[in-house]
Amino acid sequence: MTFMRSTFLVACLLLGELPFVSAQSEDSLDNKTVAANSAYQEKDWPKAALLYDQLAHAQPESYRSWYRLGVCLQRTGQYQKALEAFEKAQAKGAPGPSWDTTWQRHTRRWGDRTNRWNN
Repeated sequence: MTFMRSTFLVACLLLGELPFVSAQSEDSLDNKTVAANSAYQEKDWPKAALLYDQLAHAQPESYRSWYRLGVCLQRTGQYQKALEAFEKAQAKGAPGPSWDTTWQRHTRRWGDRTNRWNN
């Protein structure tokens, strides 16, 4: 099976069909983004968390996906994972002051008085 897959990829490269595959992947990400944003707006936190997790891993440099994943995880009670997602959002270049304010609001809600983002 692996040999057949490798042969197929080589054939696609030789025939120049790989951009088509890439375009399909981009369409899939666009559709997933629309679905994630819709679930987020509808406050369907478990569904949005699943979709943003997939988006964050497919586009790891997107701080918006990491941030929204953090919000969804926080809303579903997964505080440690939410913290990790927020920290990744900041590391990927999330704007500072407004995100810090959001983080402080979340930590007050959780009862965590440590400000781990500034450490």
